Amino acid sequence: MRLLAISFTLLAFSACNLVRETPARHAVHKGEKASLFRPKAGPVWVAGDRETAETVSVALVGGDTARLFGLEKTGKAFPADPGTTVTVVAESFNERHVRVTSGRHAGKEGWVPYEWLRPAREGN
Repeated sequence: MRLLAISFTLLAFSACNLVRETPARHAVHKGEKASLFRPKAGPVWVAGDRETAETVSVALVGGDTARLFGLEKTGKAFPADPGTTVTVVAESFNERHVRVTSGRHAGKEGWVPYEWLRPAREGN
């Protein structure tokens, strides 16, 4: 019975990590450097606060540029170029709080989904 319990536990642990993590497929965490990424063309929109992060994501997925520009006008979000370097300063389950370290928004902070971050390459 003990062997069965140990086997089941090991199987459960291995099933939880079906996608093998590689240096390029690493979810960045607090203190790590990364670059902003977006699967589609266009800027990476950074939410000014955690509450606005979901609104930004929904607007991007829905192609609601009017909402995005409205958020920018009120200072609740800003567009950054893909490849902009950032440092992760905090994290929640789905989002990362980042500080922009390059480009025209250097010094600004905001929230992005963790999927929009790629680990910094060596030397960055």
